[in-house]
Amino acid sequence: PTRLSSDLVLQGLPICLFGFVTLAPDSTSFLVLCLTLRVIQGIGAAAAGTATFAFVAATYSDDMGPIFAALETVGGIGLMVGPPIGGFLYEIGGFKLPFVALGGVLLATMPVLVWLLPSEARGSNDIIKPSIWTALRIPEVRVLFGCIFFSTAAIGFLDPTLADELDGFGLSSGPIGLIFMVSTLSYAITSPFMTWVSMKIGPRLLMLLGLVCTAISFFLLGPCPYIPILPTSIVTICIALVVLGIGAAMILVPAMPEMIKEAEHLGEGTSDVISGIINGCFSLGEIV
Repeated sequence: PTRLSSDLVLQGLPICLFGFVTLAPDSTSFLVLCLTLRVIQGIGAAAAGTATFAFVAATYSDDMGPIFAALETVGGIGLMVGPPIGGFLYEIGGFKLPFVALGGVLLATMPVLVWLLPSEARGSNDIIKPSIWTALRIPEVRVLFGCIFFSTAAIGFLDPTLADELDGFGLSSGPIGLIFMVSTLSYAITSPFMTWVSMKIGPRLLMLLGLVCTAISFFLLGPCPYIPILPTSIVTICIALVVLGIGAAMILVPAMPEMIKEAEHLGEGTSDVISGIINGCFSLGEIV
């Protein structure tokens, strides 16, 4: 909890300060401040995400599937409600308020984490952990890494492309924002059920079906010119986003438990290493 709290400071403080970058005296200072604060925030977010996954894996090792599904559901809800809340705060308080509010919430969670979360496992600091490269030498871990990468890259692909596509339908920013929420809504709704489905059909088959759903969603989003019966319409786009969200849940929910299972022979501390790999994979997919 102490480590996670310090990571939240590294994330929350730059977010608060980002609300004041408009006070920079010139464009060069503005650009340097923006880049510096975003880099620091990114480091804090990566550290907090890795610490969260590692803490969950170590504390709830016997129920990791349902707990990880719950984490993904909460993450999906956050992605879903973040844009409308940010837009509302911007409307009532201008550029500064969304950043100050979010950074303040992150900083306010520090004492709550220290008070509520259990202490770290005894002797955890003395564990000799395997390296990331040792874990990545395992073929199954590399395959799972690729699945997570392609899933997150597919979701990130929407940001620079879907808005332009929707502009062609004459939609305003409000309806476009609601359409962007479709994939995160379907992801948040279906994530809790994926652990149960994984136990019924197996995590590998579930992830394979998730990759198929991701491919189908992009055929619909285009739509694919080789399938002339697919219409170019908002309804088709929304159906594609629903399928994309379901496919992402199929891939991401069983990924971490399966990856830890494949690397558990490396000994204690494996969950920490796998958490770092998965968090890095998320970030790499979003960048690409």
